[in-house]
Parts: sequence; structure tokens; C-alpha cells
Amino acid sequence: MTTAKTVRAGAVVVAALIGVFVAMQRSSTRDDAPLPTRSALAAKPPRAETAERRRGGEAGIAAPAPVVEERAIDAKAVDAPTQVEAPRPIATPASLNDAVVLGLRWLKDRQSKDGSWRDPATTGVALLAFLGSGQTHQSGSYREAVKNGLKHLRDVQDGDGGLAPRGSARTLRDHAIAGLALCEAYGMTSSLVFKKPAQRAAAFAAKSRTPSSGWSRPDGRLEFEATVWMSMLLKSAKLCEFDVDVSALEDVVRAIDQVTDHATGRVTASDDGLSSEAATAMGMIVRVLAGRSPDDDEAIRKGAEVVAAKPPVLDPAHSPDYVDWYFGTRAIWSMGPDERWPPWAKALIAAFAGGQRTDDGDAERGSWDPSAASLSEADRVWSTAFAALSVSPITSKWYPGRLKKR
Repeated sequence: MTTAKTVRAGAVVVAALIGVFVAMQRSSTRDDAPLPTRSALAAKPPRAETAERRRGGEAGIAAPAPVVEERAIDAKAVDAPTQVEAPRPIATPASLNDAVVLGLRWLKDRQSKDGSWRDPATTGVALLAFLGSGQTHQSGSYREAVKNGLKHLRDVQDGDGGLAPRGSARTLRDHAIAGLALCEAYGMTSSLVFKKPAQRAAAFAAKSRTPSSGWSRPDGRLEFEATVWMSMLLKSAKLCEFDVDVSALEDVVRAIDQVTDHATGRVTASDDGLSSEAATAMGMIVRVLAGRSPDDDEAIRKGAEVVAAKPPVLDPAHSPDYVDWYFGTRAIWSMGPDERWPPWAKALIAAFAGGQRTDDGDAERGSWDPSAASLSEADRVWSTAFAALSVSPITSKWYPGRLKKR
């Protein structure tokens, strides 16, 4: 049986990767407290080339755990993190909570009857958005949506633990995203219903890695994006106390070293549609997951300069890639107390606010447009989920306990 300490460990990886903290494990006076709603945010449409690439009541479920009541809002939400030896309250801009609630409602309304959002990867992305907002299958306003999504992933898992259809161009990445959702859900709740599927997803990830490297294509080239997501999955699984060897992440870092310019910290990945800034942010995150820090890894320090030089922005000529926003935010956040965080967070808030569809009567109200060229609902699920995830360090109630003052 997983202990309370293990549950908190699982929540810490969410803090590091997604933005949910131990808050949802603490007591409250109600068991179905929705996030607060206030004023909505204004809209603006987004970009062409990367959206298509991105697509890609049961017995045994414990009684709902209590959800923390929302705390008072403080305007100093984008201040750089201070010393945090244990989780502590974080200020939250009210309008961001509003926008996230609206986005989650849109996602819930687009869920299929079988619990999926089109395919395992899209289902995983949508679930991560709910989990990143403190919603689980045990607590929150969207318990049923989360439970049904997790059950769908459990039901489509194959005999080897794989979650994505074999033979597709992005089988490994898609498996990693869906597997991460299962591991995070288990880590946040310790629900035995999803323990074995999460364990099997992690085992599949471990055995599919190329020895002494990351995760590779059939031709042997590093599949960079899949490698990043798989690294996140292994770290989450380890914090859930599953039997995985995270020392393998050192091999992954060495593989990423091969595509890193050590003079600048910039990472250039061969994955189509992945910007150099996004790849650099992803590389920084993998280094942190492997146990490195800005103090002992120059590539993290230099990479932060690369990422910070291109903050989120809404540009009429170039619609945003919300996946880039998410990984860039996680990378800058991973620096701990740092002068780059306040300007990055302010830019993110401004861009985030301008991208959501909020007009009354709009069928897509609450979502973020994928790209001017895409009419796919799956693409819209990805853009909406990652938009919500990108602001999770700001909307979350607690800092990661492991951040130290430098």
C-alpha cells in the first residue's frame, strides 16, 4: 500500500512538471470545491505548421478526497520564488483561475462517451490539464471526466503495457504522454485502481529505451520529444515508488549533450516542428530530472538565457505554440529564485489572456485556437490543454518544496 509520504512524492513530480502541489491532499470543509470563477479573458486566433504534428462509479475507487478551499488572491503572483524548505502558499491572479476553469469546462464537454479525447496521446494531454489544475478522479468538480479518461487509458493498454498504437510515427511520444497521466493520477491519489496500469506503462517506457541513450527511431536517431516525455514518465514513476531505474536519465543527458551547443546552451533537435528554444527548454528539464541543477550544470544556466530571450507573445504574424510556452515556463521555473521569472511570467500572462475564446455564444468558448490552418478538434484539445498547463506554476497554490535559495 502506498503511504501518505509516497502520495506526496507523486505530487512533487507534478509540481516539477505540471504545477499541481500537495495542496489537494490537505483537508477542507467540502469535497467538491470548484476553482473560483471571476472575469473572463479576451480572445485571439493562432499558427499553422505545428498543430498537426502535436495531435497525435467503479468498485475499488476510493471515496473522494477533500479539496482545498481557494485562498485569497495576492497581486504579487509573478514574483520570483523565495526560499522554500516546505510547501508554502503562492499568490494566484484571479483572472487566470477564471480562464483555466473555462478551459477545463470546454475540455470536459469535448470528451467522448468512451472517456477518450480522440486517441491516447490527446487523452493524456487533456488529463494532464485536469491534473495540473488539482482535479483528480477522487476530488474536484471534474471527477467523472478524469475517472473516465483514466479508465479509457487503462482499457486500451496492450499486453506489453503500451498505450499508443504501434507503428505510428509518434508511438513512443504518445505512450509517454498517456503513461505520464496515469502515473501522475496514481501519485496524487494512491488509488489502487490505476496502480498496475501506471506501473506497466513505466515498465514499457524503461524497456523501450535504447541502451546508453534515450529513445530512438528505427534508424537509430534520437527521437528527442519522445525522450523528454519518457524521462518525465520515468521520474514520475520513481516518485510513485515503482521499480524503475532513473539512473538511466544520466544516459539520456549524455544523448542530449550530443545535440547541445555547449558554447551557448542551445539544443537543436531533428524533430520536425520543434523550435530550438523549445528543445533547449526540454533539455534543461531532463537535466533537472536527472538530478542536476544550475549550480553544477552549465548547460542549464546557458540554456535559460536561450529560452528567456524568446518569451511568450501574441503576434498577428505568428500564432503561438502553446507546447513551447509550457516547456519554456517549466524551464525558467526550474531555475528557482531567478531574475528571469518575473518578466517571463508577465509576458506569459499577457499572451495567455489574449489567446482564449471567451465570447458568449461561441461554440469554442473557453478554448485556445490551434492554428489558422487547422480545423481539427484534437488540435484544439492540445492547444487548450497546454495553454492551461503553461500557467500552472502561477495558478498553483504551492511552491515545490525542493526549491532552494541560491
